[in-house]
Amino acid sequence: ASPSAPAPAPRPHFYMTLDGHFWFASAYSALLDQLPTDRPTSFVEVGVFKGQSIAYLAVEVLNRQLDTTLHAVDNFAGWQGVLQGSALRAEFDKNIAVVKGALGDRLQVHAMSSVEAARQFPSACLDVVWLDADHSYDAVKADIRAWLPKLRPSGTLGGDDWEMGGVKKAVTEAFGVRVILGQGS
Repeated sequence: ASPSAPAPAPRPHFYMTLDGHFWFASAYSALLDQLPTDRPTSFVEVGVFKGQSIAYLAVEVLNRQLDTTLHAVDNFAGWQGVLQGSALRAEFDKNIAVVKGALGDRLQVHAMSSVEAARQFPSACLDVVWLDADHSYDAVKADIRAWLPKLRPSGTLGGDDWEMGGVKKAVTEAFGVRVILGQGS
C-alpha cells in the first residue's frame, strides 16, 4: 500500500473580515461534528446576507475534508438600510469567491425565496437546514413547513435570532418543548 498524501495545510478563516452578523460559529462547528462521514452530506443555510457564515462553513468543510455540499439560499432582497438586490448579490459573490473556487459544485447558490428553494430538494435528502432569513412569524412558519420534510430522519433543523420578530412564536408552535436553545460563539 502506498502512503496516503499529506493533508493540505489548513485554510485560515476570513469570515471575521466580512461585514455581517455571524455569531454562531460554535453551533456550526457542532453541526459539522455530527455529520456522518460514511456518505456525502448536505448543509443548507437559508439567509446568507453578504456571505460571512457561508465563508466560515466553507473553510471548515475544506479544512475538515468533509464530503459536504453547502447550499446558500437567499433572495438577496436585503432590508431597508442595507445593500439590496444585485448589489447585495455582487457583494456576496465577491466575499465567497475564494471558497467557491475551492469547493466548486459543492457550494451552490440558490438565489430565490426560501420556500421556492425548498421545492428544489426531494424529501428526506438534507442533513442540516439552518434558518436565518425573514424573521417574521409568517415567514418562519413557512420556512419550517417547507424545509422540515427535506431533512433526513437524522437531520437537524436549526436557526438563530430567537428573540427577533416572530421566530420564538413560530418555532414554539411547531416544536413545543422539543426546542433546544444554545449559546453562540
